[in-house]
Amino acid sequence: MKLSVLGVAFAALGVSTSTASASDVWLWACHGPSGSAINSFGSHNLAGYGNGCSGAGSTLDDGGLRGLFTPVGGLVYGTDSAVLRVPSETKLTGLRVQRRVSGIATGMEYSLKAPSNAVTLESSTGDPVPAADKTFAVDPGSTVSGTVAIALGCPAAAGCAADGPATLDVSRIGMKVSDTQAPTFAVGGTRSPAAGTLDLDVHGNDAGVGLRYAEAGIEGTSLASKAFPATNCDDLSPDGATVDLPLDNDCAHVDKVDLHVSTTGLPDGDYTLLVRVTDWAGNVTEQRSPVEIANNVNLGTNTQTLSIGTSGAPTPNANANANANNNNGGILGASSQNCKTPRLSFSLSQKPLRVSKGVPVLQYGKRYRFNGRLTCVINGKRQSAPKRARIDVLNKIGKKTYSKAGTTVRDAGKLTIILAYKSSRTITFRFTNSDGKRSSVSIKVKVEKKKSSKR
Repeated sequence: MKLSVLGVAFAALGVSTSTASASDVWLWACHGPSGSAINSFGSHNLAGYGNGCSGAGSTLDDGGLRGLFTPVGGLVYGTDSAVLRVPSETKLTGLRVQRRVSGIATGMEYSLKAPSNAVTLESSTGDPVPAADKTFAVDPGSTVSGTVAIALGCPAAAGCAADGPATLDVSRIGMKVSDTQAPTFAVGGTRSPAAGTLDLDVHGNDAGVGLRYAEAGIEGTSLASKAFPATNCDDLSPDGATVDLPLDNDCAHVDKVDLHVSTTGLPDGDYTLLVRVTDWAGNVTEQRSPVEIANNVNLGTNTQTLSIGTSGAPTPNANANANANNNNGGILGASSQNCKTPRLSFSLSQKPLRVSKGVPVLQYGKRYRFNGRLTCVINGKRQSAPKRARIDVLNKIGKKTYSKAGTTVRDAGKLTIILAYKSSRTITFRFTNSDGKRSSVSIKVKVEKKKSSKR
C-alpha cells in the first residue's frame, strides 16, 4: 500500500477576551526549527542514533531517534512509538515532522496521528517512506485527547516477515498550538498617594503555554519590564515571526516578578498606573488604576502673618523683655540685631504613615522631626536669623490651645524639633520679635494608633 496523507483545513481561532491577542506557538521535540538540540521527546521507546537529540542537527542523517526492528527467524514483532502531549488549555493547529521509514516489510505499518487515537495524518503499510520534512494542518476541534503519536510496528500477532532491519528515523517534531486564554494576575505594593518608587509584586497565572513577562509604569511613560523566571524557556528563533519553544520547557505558569516604578520625575498630580502581563502566545491582560503622585506634598500650611499684639493664645508677653532687647526690633532671647519682617517656614521632614486629604497621618507616640528656617530683614537685606532666636510651639486640640517647649535657631537660621503626639491637633510654630511682630506656620496632623493599611 502506498503512503497516504490526510489533509485537514486549518481553522483559525479568534481572541477569547478583549485583553487577548493570541498567536500560535511552536513546541519542538528533539531538534528545533533550525536544528538546535532539544534533549527531549515526550514518552517513547525509541533509541537514539547519530548525535541523538543532544547534538545539533538539521537533517535526518545528523541524528535523532530511531525505532529499529531486527528480524528474528525472519519475523518482527511489536511497535516502536513516541507520544507527545499537547499542553492543557491549548489546541493543536499544525504539525511538522522530519522522518524516514526504511526496510519496512509486508504487514508492517507506519503512522502519524493527531490525536493519537483518532485522526491519521499519514500512514504506510508495507512500503518505505522517503526522507522528508513535512508540515500538516490539524483541525483543532479534533484534538480532544491532546496527543500526537508517531509509530512503526507489526500489528499481526504472528509477526511480520522482514529481510533486514526496519527503521523509523525521526529528527524533529514541531507542534503548533493555539492559546487564546489571557493570563490573570494580582498586584501588590500599590499605594496612593505615591512618592519616590513603587515596589510592585506582580503575581501571574497562565493556563496555556506560560507566562512571558510583566510590565508596569505610569501610563504615557516608559514601562519597567521583567521576564518571569525560567531556565529552559527561551524562544528558539527570537528573530522570527513565530515563537518557538522546547517541548520540555519550564515556562512559568504560576509565578511572580518584582517591578520598580519610579515617580520622581513626574510633577505632582493624578495619573494612571498601568500593569500588563503577557504570555508566550501574545495574550495580554492589562490593569489600570488611578494613582496620585505626591513627591512634593506641602505637609503644612505656611502663614506669614505680621501683627502687633497677641493672638489670644497663651503666649509670653512680647514686650516683657523690651529693656533686655533695647526695644529696637531685636530678637527675643538673642542679640540686639534688628529682625524686621520676620519670615518663618516649617515642615514635617519624615515620611508619615500616609497623607489623607492633604493632612499627614502620624503614628501614635512616634517621634517625628520637623525642620524649619527663620529669616529677617537686617540692614535692608533678608538674611538668616541670628542664632538662639526662640521659636514657640503651640498645640490646638479642639477649641483649646496649649503651649509646648519650643526651640531655638541654629546656624544659617535653621530650626529642628522632635515631636511625638498621641492625639490629632494643629501645631503652630511662632516667632515673635521684640516689637511684637510675628511670623507663624500651622500644620494640621492626624494621629493613628496603628500603622495604616490603606494604600
